[in-house]
Amino acid sequence: MAFSFVHCGDIHLGRNPIDREERARDFADAFRDIVTYSLENRVDFLLISGDFFDKRSITAEVLDESVRLLEPLKTANIPVVVIEGNHDKAFFQERDSWLTFLANRGYIYLLKPVFAEGKLMFLEWDEEKRQGGYLDIKEARIYGLGYLGATSDQRLQMLADSFEPPADRFVVLAIHAALGDKSGRAAEMGGGWITSNSLAALEDRVQYFALGHRHGKQVWKDLAFSPGAPENWDIGESGQTKGFFHVLVDSGTTVTFIPSTPRETIRLRVDVSEAASALDAMLIVENQCPLGKGAIAEIGLQGVVTYNPLEIDVQGLAKRLEQEKGYLHCEVSNEVGMPVLGREMGHGLSRQEIEKHVLKQLLEREGIEDEGMVDLVLQLKEMAIVDRYDTEIVGLIEQMVGQVQADVD
Repeated sequence: MAFSFVHCGDIHLGRNPIDREERARDFADAFRDIVTYSLENRVDFLLISGDFFDKRSITAEVLDESVRLLEPLKTANIPVVVIEGNHDKAFFQERDSWLTFLANRGYIYLLKPVFAEGKLMFLEWDEEKRQGGYLDIKEARIYGLGYLGATSDQRLQMLADSFEPPADRFVVLAIHAALGDKSGRAAEMGGGWITSNSLAALEDRVQYFALGHRHGKQVWKDLAFSPGAPENWDIGESGQTKGFFHVLVDSGTTVTFIPSTPRETIRLRVDVSEAASALDAMLIVENQCPLGKGAIAEIGLQGVVTYNPLEIDVQGLAKRLEQEKGYLHCEVSNEVGMPVLGREMGHGLSRQEIEKHVLKQLLEREGIEDEGMVDLVLQLKEMAIVDRYDTEIVGLIEQMVGQVQADVD
């Protein structure tokens, strides 16, 4: 027994979250790297554990791209074995997904189970019909479960009662599911999770569990492997370990993780509390953000300021950072707040109270700590609003100047 294969997943071909051609290419290039590796290492098959496409409904351009990417493997007689992920599955009232199209034209082997009498069954691959639940390649037998949603763990437990693969085969069971439980990240994924107990019930009959769905690398007991998406699906995945597995089966099993190289991401939180104005805040951000040619950046503004935080032009700042720092795309979020008076600003406080407190802090920044000065400024504002005589306003200003000079002396 001697063969090798590459296991990848969550390619998400066709994804373009920022509507930029360069970003769409990232996902195609990530899979192209896997194809190139498979060809150079002359593997016996390539296994994709779900979410080859990013959407159920794809464009002609994405379909054409998928064919061009798979063509070299077909030419080299390297089978591509695929299971459906939640992004691949056909719409509810439709029978076939676009993966079926690729299977019918000989680019992939799409493995699916059938349900009969409440049980999962795997039919042998039928070359004429181009369909089946399992496929033999060299000494390996690959079973495809696909994506089973919220019933994934339950179905896996049921399978343990009846699953009888041949003892003389290296058994691969592919399922688009993440290892976890009902809490935490697995629950956030909205289904498609399995527990280690379900895997343990099958580990005496399965030599390799090929998992998908989670976009970061996962390994369980050197038996269950999830490679993660080779490219960041969104910027929130930055920092996760991503790549694919190269599996060599001989007298034993050697699994080597090959890391991918996603587009650079920059996530930064900048405190702008020291900024005296919205312009100052933008300058602080510009000074703290690093260069990143072609990077995707997410910048969060934080802190407490005495001016209106909405004066910060986040869209203009994002464009400026793209130009000055070389980012392919930048998003700026404004989480800046105003001072809190022992209570949440805006809850239980009148407009006058808020206004007085903000003015007090502004004056204190200028070294003026006289409570009476705050009242004078507010009085001046009211006079301007009701259009009082200029002489009255000038008189009040002269009073304020005199008070400041007295404080200095």
